[in-house]
Amino acid sequence: MAPSQSGIGWMLSSLWPTGSSHGSIRHHSSSTSAAITNNNEKPAAVRIGIVGGGIMGITVANSLIESLQKKNDPRLPNLQIIMLEGDHQGGGGMTEFNQNKHGPDWKAATARNANTIAVGASMHVLSTRPLVYSLLSNGIKDAIGSLQRQLFGQSNNTSAEASNKATKTNHSNPELFAKPPPFFAVKPYYCLGPPATWNERLAFVNFGLHFWYTALVHGGRTDAKARAQTLVQLAKATRHKFVQEIAPKHGCTSNWYAEGLLSVHRTEQAAQHALDECHEYGLPARKLSWDEAIQREPRLQRLPIDSLYAVLRPLDIAANCEQYTRLLLDKCQQYHNDDDDNDNGGVHFDYSSDRGKVTRIDYDANDDGSNGTYTIQQESGRSTQVDVVVLAAGAETPLLAQTLGVASQIPTYPLRGFSYTAVVAKLRSWGHHHSSSNQLLQSAIAMDNLYMSSVKPWMARLTGFGELAGFQRQQQERQAAAPSEAPRVLNQYAQALFGDIAPDKINIAPETAIPCLRPMSPDDLPIVGALVGRTNGGKKMKGLFVHTGHGTLGWTTAYATADCCAQDILDYLLLPPEKKDGDDSSPSDKKAPFSLPDGSTLDRKLISPSRFQFGWFASP
Repeated sequence: MAPSQSGIGWMLSSLWPTGSSHGSIRHHSSSTSAAITNNNEKPAAVRIGIVGGGIMGITVANSLIESLQKKNDPRLPNLQIIMLEGDHQGGGGMTEFNQNKHGPDWKAATARNANTIAVGASMHVLSTRPLVYSLLSNGIKDAIGSLQRQLFGQSNNTSAEASNKATKTNHSNPELFAKPPPFFAVKPYYCLGPPATWNERLAFVNFGLHFWYTALVHGGRTDAKARAQTLVQLAKATRHKFVQEIAPKHGCTSNWYAEGLLSVHRTEQAAQHALDECHEYGLPARKLSWDEAIQREPRLQRLPIDSLYAVLRPLDIAANCEQYTRLLLDKCQQYHNDDDDNDNGGVHFDYSSDRGKVTRIDYDANDDGSNGTYTIQQESGRSTQVDVVVLAAGAETPLLAQTLGVASQIPTYPLRGFSYTAVVAKLRSWGHHHSSSNQLLQSAIAMDNLYMSSVKPWMARLTGFGELAGFQRQQQERQAAAPSEAPRVLNQYAQALFGDIAPDKINIAPETAIPCLRPMSPDDLPIVGALVGRTNGGKKMKGLFVHTGHGTLGWTTAYATADCCAQDILDYLLLPPEKKDGDDSSPSDKKAPFSLPDGSTLDRKLISPSRFQFGWFASP
């Protein structure tokens, strides 16, 4: 049954379709209660359904495993973790994973397309007044342009195709680099117009109300800096876990990743500002002469720009996110137990392509006050029943939240970016035996809001852009309907950097750019922890959590926030049954601070979904 909400959240949720649980077929043994016993007996296993087969779901699964092993608390039950795909473009393919360990493709996910743990990037938030003012004019222009194309039949791709052709033949033309490309854009027609479904429009309105309020009321320098400080803290903690725990634990050497990033600027004043900003947030950084920058990354001299200035950010890391996410998948496999006995813990993968993504989640409350049951339904008609649910489905998370009536607490919206990978086939023979001297890029680069780095010796990845352009289902006509300058711009920079490599040895083509949907929260902070929901009958929903809203900082902050989410879940499981109905069980911010991987602590309310519980007027 769908829960009720108050304030603007109730008004929005009342427009979304809701309903009671459908009939289900259990493909595992029956669900058990999450209640903790008061005697010395080990409690029955708890079934946790993680809806999200990408990095947000996988990191939570691993953090739960680690936390359970570290705590070694006899009051905690064994966990039976069930991973389900929640994203249309997530990839599927877990059947292949079980057969050959390859894993899902993650067609449009952070797990496949991220290339940096960029601590320095976490200093910047989008929810500020200056950005809102520029969005007003740009959004109106884009809406008018979209309307003209619809009315007069103008092709969306005409100008882009012409620009791509020009870029291919004149990639060293200084005029193409005369000014930095735009980073952020809103395309209202694709968010609210015919290309969007009704639920997608409501998700955009929910996000928009929160974003505008945050930017206009809390978008001044002081408030924006406070949010940025939280992001920097999460990024530092994620970096610590990556360098100190994940890479060494899996036998990875420094050849798997490279530390240090060159932040390149067009004016000396901009470089000085970037340096001062790093020091303001406690991040090490230093200015480099241009000769020093060229020595660190020789390909910078191929950019047709007269004067550039560089700042070295040593904490930033360039690596292949997909490679490390697959390592975490392997760890899940090691924890996997093929025995379906609920007394044995394990991680079960249930997002193969033949079953499809999760389409809705229902909650059945028990009349006796004990924990209810969640029924997770997939496109194939298959359903799974669990005791606890974690919503970590990336861009699809707010749409799934609508089926539970808690969408007002998850006002995220997909921020479309693009990932562009250049591959030199002849260099694959380098394998893993490489140093920075024989990679496509010797150093990671951040320039004009683009991030460029080698993720393998023969592979360089360029990423960037942030566009609110709808949910973009996999139908080709909808992807083509939202035009973007991103593929052309990324190709333009790739051509400039790697244009000296023979065309038959490297694939540099605009059409290889992959759109990536990053779930952005209205205040730029991740949304992590317990959700508050009630059924239509007024009964409290128990054991519902979320891990989303990381925006462009997915890999940069995911390890830290996943630990936070795992802490919140285990704290919930340790509560005695009589307190699971009271105020002690949620929201998360009423508990002790989160402990982050680097030993620091974080006030739970800063990233708790409860900051959105009472509607758009709530203070972030």
